[in-house]
Amino acid sequence: MLLFSVLFHVLSFTLACVLGYLLLFVNKEKKISNRFLAIILFCFASQHLILILLASKLILDLPWLMRLFAPLTFVVAPALYLYFRTILYEEHQLRKTDILFFLPALLASVNFLPFYVSSHQHKVDALLQYYQQRGSVSDPGRGFLSSVWYYGLRTIWSIGLVSISLGILFRFWRKTRQPVKALNTELYRWMRMLGAISLVLALSQIFKAFLPSSGASDVNPADLLLGVGVFLICIQLFRHPNLLYGVYLPSSTLTSAPELLINLEKRDLDVDQPASEESQWLLTEEQVIFRKKIDDWMEDGKPFLKLDYCIDDMADELGLTRQKLSGFINREFGMGFREYINTYRINYFKQHVGLPPWDHFTLEAMAKASGFHSRITFIRQFKEVSGITPSAYLKQAKTMKSGL
Repeated sequence: MLLFSVLFHVLSFTLACVLGYLLLFVNKEKKISNRFLAIILFCFASQHLILILLASKLILDLPWLMRLFAPLTFVVAPALYLYFRTILYEEHQLRKTDILFFLPALLASVNFLPFYVSSHQHKVDALLQYYQQRGSVSDPGRGFLSSVWYYGLRTIWSIGLVSISLGILFRFWRKTRQPVKALNTELYRWMRMLGAISLVLALSQIFKAFLPSSGASDVNPADLLLGVGVFLICIQLFRHPNLLYGVYLPSSTLTSAPELLINLEKRDLDVDQPASEESQWLLTEEQVIFRKKIDDWMEDGKPFLKLDYCIDDMADELGLTRQKLSGFINREFGMGFREYINTYRINYFKQHVGLPPWDHFTLEAMAKASGFHSRITFIRQFKEVSGITPSAYLKQAKTMKSGL
């Protein structure tokens, strides 16, 4: 049983780390909600790492790791709440008061200060006592609070925030009209599943206080549930990679189903939402109209070729406010305005390489003909988007042409 538990934790740890890495460094959808999902996964991974080290007794060689990640267990619930909120309300930045959600994690660090500052031998002795007194020592490395108080407060904090998160999701979904629900069923089910698993894991923490694990042969139910829960979360994300984007009302579905044009009411939940014309929200029918309008304008008008083209110019040309256009591009294309424009410029460059009169242009001339202000900016942006330098791309294109 212990070996199975260790292997299961290793698997869940690996999956959580891989997905967290994909969200932070590979996923091109640079949204704040992705950051919070990555935080949740890394927090779960840190718990798995400690459980693996405890079960294998490798923690005796690294006693300073014990309780190092304990404060992160207070981060999961607020990260889940902010993940839900930023998706449902399409928030692109945090509020000043959001920092208060992470105060309990700081207090948890203070709680374990006695263990943190203790000597190496003291930490080892605490771990040895944990292994020897099976069933009577709930956890090695106690802080100011007893295990009952520590896990009790953590459970209450986690259950409270997870319940609020699920409440926001259910109220939002209840006020959303049926055609829109049809477009977002998969995302809703994912968020509901993530919230339900988080709630079960929060409830299971009470086992830590009243049902200690042996550390050598027994398996605590809370630890087993953690492994199963994280495994299910990771498998769901691997099966449905589009969920990693966390996009409400996905553009691909809307543009492929224009018959679903409806008036989507403003979300008037308990969280404040600005109702002015400057809001970043776009109604559903506006999304379809402006997506086509932007695509047509970029293809036919090619405004990206202007060296000083900015978001204000584009907003004036399309009849949108600057705020709405910025929010729309961020949500619809998963990038900022500058990155969006530079993507068109780079594609334009690739389309014209080797064609007259470009075959006689210098690299700087090509950059300016594509809309870039300077050669340096062009090289930097091209490498960021394509993964290679323009010179390397030109060399590849020349090789391919000569091969033909």
